[in-house]
Amino acid sequence: MASRQQKRTFTFLYFPFFVAVVFSKSYPWLPLPAFVECILFQMTTIPESYSAPSIRYKNRHYKRCCDSPFVIWFRERSGSSYMCSLLHSHPEILCRREDFDLIRMEDVPNDSDEDLTDNDVFRFKDRFYHRQFKGFKNEVVDNPTPQQTVAHMRRIMSQPRKACGFKFKFDIQVASYPEIVDELHWLSRQVRIVLMTRENFLKQAVSRQNMERIQLTQNKANLGKGKRSLPPIELDVPRAMHYAERFMMGNERFLNSVANFAHVRKVVYENLLSDPHHEVREVLKFLGVDPDRELGATIRKATPDRLSEAVKNFDELSAAVAGTALEAFLD
Repeated sequence: MASRQQKRTFTFLYFPFFVAVVFSKSYPWLPLPAFVECILFQMTTIPESYSAPSIRYKNRHYKRCCDSPFVIWFRERSGSSYMCSLLHSHPEILCRREDFDLIRMEDVPNDSDEDLTDNDVFRFKDRFYHRQFKGFKNEVVDNPTPQQTVAHMRRIMSQPRKACGFKFKFDIQVASYPEIVDELHWLSRQVRIVLMTRENFLKQAVSRQNMERIQLTQNKANLGKGKRSLPPIELDVPRAMHYAERFMMGNERFLNSVANFAHVRKVVYENLLSDPHHEVREVLKFLGVDPDRELGATIRKATPDRLSEAVKNFDELSAAVAGTALEAFLD
């Protein structure tokens, strides 16, 4: 049996560390000595055998976290790039774009289940992708591990700005980066969600086809500020209706995907278009930064907002959606 002196020595040496660990779990904002930080970091490093539902490693990784970590949670063609460009022009904000990207794989060796379970292949709506993210020095990391992606997110949130964040696309990026989603849910009381949504699903589908035109000429998804507007599009009407119906059906699931976060600011694309000054000012106040700063975007809207002006074959579109739920989105 241990002597009384040995018990006292044990208590003297280990009890303070035990208290530090307990306090780090309950009060992560309290400062700890450097050597304790080092030990805690070793204890809480992401395990190699990562499993998203069982992840419990956080706390001290966000010691130098910015005041307002945020995520632009969006669906395609909802004004997220415009919002990100505006926010990044604010001196107190760092807004990264889609660092956690996906690259479509045109050629997959075969369709066997064994090959599809490889870590470097992700299947979404019968298409195949591999994960890829871009670092702060534009270095590209192919097929990153969960450890690498979470470490990059922590680095974003720990930059010397008042508000730091990035874009995160629903639902393909959300589905393919479960470790990021899990990390955000652990930070659900601190992280701020800027939810970008669009009410006119037909215009959203038209914008998707305009994006493809921009990509052909500029290899980008959006039109640069100094570029000329696109001429009216010869719309692929059946395809536009397909995407509009898909956007409409998935909208409720998109809105519910942020239900567990404490701080959510919904930004409707149509409101951003009609009164950008008010909408952006409200977002700045939501992020806790100076709302009176003059901001400037590096991209612009590619076509007029009215479908009759943006679509060359508008009569064909009108006839196709007549009598359907999409008819309400014609202007």
